[in-house]
Amino acid sequence: MATAAPATHGPRVAVFTKKYLKHRKGFRAGQEFELEEFQRRFLDEFYELDARGRRVYRFGYLGIPRGNGKTPLAAGLGLYELLTRKDSPDVYTIAGQKDQARILLDFARAMVEDNERLGGPEGRGWIKPSRNFMTCHENHGIMRVLASSGLGLHGLSVSCALVDELHAVMGGHQVEGWNAILTALHKRIDPFMLAITTAGYDKRTVLGEAYDKALLYVDGEDELDGCLRIRRSREDGVLFYWYGVPENLHEDWENEELWRVVNPASWVHMEDLRKQLHAPGFHALDFQRLHLNMWTRVRDSWLPTGVWAGLRSDRAIPELAPIYVGVDVGLTHDTTAVAWAWKDPVDGKVLLRSKVWSVIPELPHHEYVAGGRMRLELVTEFLRWLVARYSVREVVFDPALFSAEADRIADEGIAPMFSLTQNSGAMTEAYQGFYQAAREGELLHDGDQVLAQHVEATAADRTERGWRPRKLKSSMVIDACVAACMAWYRAARQEGTSIYETQELFGVDVPYDEDEDEV
Repeated sequence: MATAAPATHGPRVAVFTKKYLKHRKGFRAGQEFELEEFQRRFLDEFYELDARGRRVYRFGYLGIPRGNGKTPLAAGLGLYELLTRKDSPDVYTIAGQKDQARILLDFARAMVEDNERLGGPEGRGWIKPSRNFMTCHENHGIMRVLASSGLGLHGLSVSCALVDELHAVMGGHQVEGWNAILTALHKRIDPFMLAITTAGYDKRTVLGEAYDKALLYVDGEDELDGCLRIRRSREDGVLFYWYGVPENLHEDWENEELWRVVNPASWVHMEDLRKQLHAPGFHALDFQRLHLNMWTRVRDSWLPTGVWAGLRSDRAIPELAPIYVGVDVGLTHDTTAVAWAWKDPVDGKVLLRSKVWSVIPELPHHEYVAGGRMRLELVTEFLRWLVARYSVREVVFDPALFSAEADRIADEGIAPMFSLTQNSGAMTEAYQGFYQAAREGELLHDGDQVLAQHVEATAADRTERGWRPRKLKSSMVIDACVAACMAWYRAARQEGTSIYETQELFGVDVPYDEDEDEV
């Protein structure tokens, strides 16, 4: 017996847009706003109803490249909610900046002015438009612009929140505003928030966190070779559709067949995208993010887009395996990181792991240290844990802030300690080798998001001596990346590394045992 299709108001939305709305821009200007198949599919599920006739989904995310009708679709949904709800609806258009949010309202106002029954140019229909808001006298509803600034947004009653380009909601007052909107949804019956957006640069954002969390939902499917990822949590009321080149295909981003798949709108033509890619002054990273909906880095990021994500592996470091450890310390403003590396003797690939402490809760970390200052004895205790689990061959550290603690560790005989200054030739070689190994797939990690954020926060300048890493932004931290470079460097060189070579590289006096020719 066939299962009945779930009840949904999606078809009603499609009828409304076709009957009352027209396209205002592009080659379809003046034509009926008839939803395309990909839009119908998303809305049919997003407007699904449960057995009580209530909405199943309260939070919706539609990730799709630029030019696929995000803003007109959101404008049409806003008008549908404004006219059809019976609870004096409050419909809000939201973006990181008020001018961006106004673009969405401008689309909706133009649609109203084009239809006499909706409002017409004089506002004599159901809706009266103005610059920053529109009112519906039939149900006393209002549709207006909000900027996600966090100031004055608490106390709102939200029926429908339409978010344009969620990736631009970065932090501070914007996040406070976002929280104010979300926490107001429970005041109404069947409210919802819908974000229609492209990808961003930084996963440490509202969108980045939502993206990573949604992909962990077990209910969902990957279609079109992963270029459409659908995830849902009916219990939490979350529906997530993401059209974009997936991480495992980032290296193939120039394949125009992928371009077609992730741009489902019929009016998007590959020839136009090709011209856009090769336009003077247009950067490939911008093309990847805006037209392929790929999470990218900013232009001066160190590793190319997708490289780090492509190095994830479930391969484990065996217990008692010989590991090499790197330590990079920040006492008050940055984080403190320990990274350790093991070179698999089978294929020579180096496996990396990390542990990060922070005295600032907002920075990416595994363990928060209260009191505003890092306690270095925590590093010592963690090294003891590593020694108990693995065979620690070396601990390499920057002596700037860790020298005294390193002396205590050496005196206790916990592990062999070697200093490595950041401006040394060996460190330059470590950065260059790490970069090359990442590009060639010769190092692996377990997908740890803290380490990933430190790597993604790393920019680098190429000098005559080699790479010189730095932070992308002063507010970011890269300590785990630095520690990982140190650990990788020593692990990658473990075969044939003599005690004399270590003295030459690190400039330290190492006790020499004639019976032991390895460090």
